[in-house]
Amino acid sequence: YFYLLENLACVKTFILCMELDAPDIILSLFRTFFQIFNDRHVGKVQTFMVDIMMTVMQEGDSIPQDVMDIILMHIIQPYKSRKPAAHRLAKELINKSATYMEPNIQKFFNAAS
Repeated sequence: YFYLLENLACVKTFILCMELDAPDIILSLFRTFFQIFNDRHVGKVQTFMVDIMMTVMQEGDSIPQDVMDIILMHIIQPYKSRKPAAHRLAKELINKSATYMEPNIQKFFNAAS
């Protein structure tokens, strides 16, 4: 599975999903990564997952709210303590893709005020 994940990250396969306008596949990808990632995975697995998710966020016109919800819920309680590995994954993704996520976060706070 490691080599498959590596190839998906290097070839940037999920860009096709963005071009085909397949939001369900993108949502499933993010949801699955956060569900399956755990402490037994080596650092490279986390790097490849983050690379894939970053590519998807960079290539889209905007990040769907459902995807933002999946990412952000893993940085708050109770998810933060229930799934510490998913918390680390979310934290790295946010740190590396802050510029792509910022407009969505600003929209959220502007709508709330």
